[in-house]
Amino acid sequence: MTLLAPLLEFIHQVNAILVVLVSWVSMIPGSSIVFRYIRNSYQNDPVRIVLELFLVFFAIRYMVQSSYSINHRTLELSEKEVDELVGEWEPEPLVPLVSAKKRRDLDTTHVIVGANGPCVEVQGKGSQINLALFDFMGLLGDQAIKDESKRILRTYGVGTCGPAGFYGTIDLHQQLEKDLAAFFGAEAAIIYAQGFSTVVSLIPAFSKRGDIIICDDGAAFTIQRGIQLSRSHVKYYKHNDMADLERVLKEVDAEERKKKRPLTRRFIIAEGLSQNYGDIAPLPDLIRLKKQYKYRLILDESLSVGVLGKHGRGLTEHFNVPASDVDMLAGNMANSLCSAGGFCAGSIEIIDHQRLGATAYCFSASLPAIMAKSVILALQRAQSEPERFERLSANIQAFRAAFGDSSYFDIVGDMQSPVMHMRMRQTSSIADRSEQNDILFSIEDKMSEHGFLVRRALYVEAQERALPAPSLRLCVTAGHTTEQLTSAARALREISDTQMQQALDGRA
Repeated sequence: MTLLAPLLEFIHQVNAILVVLVSWVSMIPGSSIVFRYIRNSYQNDPVRIVLELFLVFFAIRYMVQSSYSINHRTLELSEKEVDELVGEWEPEPLVPLVSAKKRRDLDTTHVIVGANGPCVEVQGKGSQINLALFDFMGLLGDQAIKDESKRILRTYGVGTCGPAGFYGTIDLHQQLEKDLAAFFGAEAAIIYAQGFSTVVSLIPAFSKRGDIIICDDGAAFTIQRGIQLSRSHVKYYKHNDMADLERVLKEVDAEERKKKRPLTRRFIIAEGLSQNYGDIAPLPDLIRLKKQYKYRLILDESLSVGVLGKHGRGLTEHFNVPASDVDMLAGNMANSLCSAGGFCAGSIEIIDHQRLGATAYCFSASLPAIMAKSVILALQRAQSEPERFERLSANIQAFRAAFGDSSYFDIVGDMQSPVMHMRMRQTSSIADRSEQNDILFSIEDKMSEHGFLVRRALYVEAQERALPAPSLRLCVTAGHTTEQLTSAARALREISDTQMQQALDGRA
């Protein structure tokens, strides 16, 4: 009895406390409803009471305990041991070590002394015929443009030192944008200060996370970079294969219908004249498919402007289709237009959006006046001198005819393209990429010895999505003479076959 007395006293005190608590709680408005709900819920379900009490207890314990235990014990090291560890430690390299072959590429970069053009002076090698130049209209050394550039330099100075939206816009920029819009037959145009950044900024300015991009898998690195920055959902179709493009469009459409996803912005991205293959995109089919499946078309005309069409307006003039059928015409002004920077032509809404949302336009110093004026003059020449494009076409045919048939190599590219790739035939017994590059390097070196400047197509190999086969990239311009191109093509065929035969003999 003496043992039960304290326990009974404790129960009595707890009961008294609970009575007081209940009386306090009952004073709260609505408490009677809560009590009635609890009694009705639990009076015939003791298992539920036990389970929920356990969960409440577990939740309280989880919140108050530490998420992990910390071992506060440390290993005591002597000063000598610390010095030894510090002496043995070597940091990881910031970048991978340059391989011997990449070092060779860096060390053999050709340095041009003086003005660039169809014939150049190369440091340590003398005068050479230049087949690595993108000046397709042959305006780089034009005396009238040089004289006008001097006047502009004296009037406007060297640069602008400010982005276009922050006091970096000058009257020549506005004139150039009007001239570009009129040249392409578009509502408006915008210019960028750097060619590579144009397409890289244009794509993510419109296509965002969740949007859909259908892209040519042979697109140049600028397009690849722009797509990567957009973080959009991307599908690829085989290079310039319209049947495969339609297959991809149908697959995307079926997938979207099946999953009932909300409508998003959708884009087809193609390259007018391919930098990696030298062929021409079938623009009429691209327009037909983009209209049929309700996509917007972004066309990179970096190499086709100043090359295709009677007046060098690019694919729209080449195929005789209105520029309004292409939502965005973009390109680089550092090739045929003999200047720097880039452009985009399209509707007023598309151009205005870039002025507010394209990073390269908003945050880069605007194009120097001398560069803007050079493009204005180049556009005028393109419209007033169509014979330049006739001469360019004749030069392309002359080079191809003089090269003829090689025993081991093919000239890859459209018959109207001034950009050609000399690639080893797929039937060749040399399939290793590194070995192919070595042979091309030996051809490049021998051509230089004979007075011809040619260059292998170089890629950021670790970042290319679909790495093209090794090649020599050859460029023909309107500024070359027929004699220069004929001698260069014949020398290229002879040297290439000789170097290839020597490589095969060395493997035997």
